[in-house]
Amino acid sequence: MRALIMVIVLGFTLLGCAPLKQYHPAPPYLKPYDLAPPLASCSVDDARKADFQHGFVEFDEYGNLLNPAVFEAQMSEIRSVQGSVLIVTYLHGWRHSAAPDDEDVREFKLAMRNIAAMDGCKRKVIGLYMGWRGQVFARNSPLDLITFWDRKQTAHSVGSGAVTEVLLRLDKERVRRNSNSQLQAKSDTQSRLVFIGHSFGAAVLYTALAPILVERFTQSTSFDPADELSTTGCQKNPREALKTVGDLVVLINPAFEAMRLATLQKLSMGCHYTNDQQPVLAIVTGTTDLATKRAFHIARAPRARFQKYTTDVPEGYEANSTAVGHYAPYQTHFLSSLEYSTDSAARQTFEGCEQYINPQLRMNLAKLSTTAPIGFAMFPSQQKHKDGSQKYFDLKFEKNPQLKNPPDHNPVLNVKAFAPVIDGHGGIYSCQLMTFIGGLITQTISN
Repeated sequence: MRALIMVIVLGFTLLGCAPLKQYHPAPPYLKPYDLAPPLASCSVDDARKADFQHGFVEFDEYGNLLNPAVFEAQMSEIRSVQGSVLIVTYLHGWRHSAAPDDEDVREFKLAMRNIAAMDGCKRKVIGLYMGWRGQVFARNSPLDLITFWDRKQTAHSVGSGAVTEVLLRLDKERVRRNSNSQLQAKSDTQSRLVFIGHSFGAAVLYTALAPILVERFTQSTSFDPADELSTTGCQKNPREALKTVGDLVVLINPAFEAMRLATLQKLSMGCHYTNDQQPVLAIVTGTTDLATKRAFHIARAPRARFQKYTTDVPEGYEANSTAVGHYAPYQTHFLSSLEYSTDSAARQTFEGCEQYINPQLRMNLAKLSTTAPIGFAMFPSQQKHKDGSQKYFDLKFEKNPQLKNPPDHNPVLNVKAFAPVIDGHGGIYSCQLMTFIGGLITQTISN
């Protein structure tokens, strides 16, 4: 009888499993925007519409491309796009996939629409949604909650696969486009490439890129044995800005331990940078993200407790059992919003952000400098409340005053974000976060 019950339970479990499948196998591999309302205009008075296409790149549980031929066809379509492009990739997190009805797919399209508008129609925006099996059981199944720890291991496996190849080939396409001598003179018309990951998608992304970030960091012109060096091997007066893979890597509520950032953290904190250095890695974590703040620590603590640590370095058990965004010694900035007077529905989706995109956006974002002690910007809406009062939200961005001897223009940001900028683990669809990340992507936030 007990065996029969186990068989029945197993049967229902297997029936509830989310499949490993390719959700987007058919051409065209770059699709036009397909949500209402239409694409945002570049400004209030501009009749033009932002140009945005999106596609999907899908991987199995070991990081292999589910269909390499589809990716080759997609690269061919990307290569055929004329003019400057802004390519933004997104790796989703736990309990999500590339299914057409997945919430992250819809929000990804809305985010790309707004980024296209924030870029001011200077480039054609190509959004690439990178799917993997972050969801094991059927949606809303209580069994899915127990897969948190298993999906962490899978995320690192996926990141060790063909994800690196895909990202590097996109970077090569960016370099090819920018080799055009006519574009080199104008940085605001050069093609750009941005990588974004959320939760375990951030773990996938960082696993794929960490060795390359370290390699390009140390191979940059800032590391020159012929010049006067600091104790870390960095130039004291670098001649050029640091360049890594792509233009920017953004990790939102990343679900991996701070110890994995240790090497890059030391490199970034021990170096000097030019005045035009832009961020190359931005980690943004919500203070109310209990999944990475508590559940992650509970899962990591037993193994981390039994590992050995040297006394010669500050990292130890805490860094190995704490998610990177919650590890206080690595936090460089705080991001908060004091006032947000739109309705609750607009706070939960990027759909309401278009009303804040206006000709003053770049001016407002310019106040949020990563080098100033405190930056503050207000974003009025194009709409008003029923009582006639102005709808708006604001952003306050400040350097961590407890961080010892931070270098100017540090390209590695680890931002602690307070609600409602990020609300919980999956509550990343606020206009504040959209605007902040959009500002980093379009380089309207100064460094």
